[in-house]
Amino acid sequence: MISSAGIAVSQQRFGDSYYFFKHQLFFGVVPGLILMFIAQKIDYHFWKKIALPLFLLNLVFLVLVFIPGMGLKLLGASRWIKLGPFSFQPSEC
Repeated sequence: MISSAGIAVSQQRFGDSYYFFKHQLFFGVVPGLILMFIAQKIDYHFWKKIALPLFLLNLVFLVLVFIPGMGLKLLGASRWIKLGPFSFQPSEC
């Protein structure tokens, strides 16, 4: 879907028809598969122990979105947190 929807735009902006596809593949799919492989090798008792702290951390991230300077506002909505060079959506945590 990314490949077919972004061919014209990526050709105009970057001179490469498959820029968005490659970017999503190398910075999204491949790291995600590697992390999934690592996570599945960890015993599920460990995940059970840290489930509550991870949940609470996620709630903190959801609140940080509304703090000026932390939450990144795009198109009128604060959905992202910017920490230095990195930005992410708390819903992804």
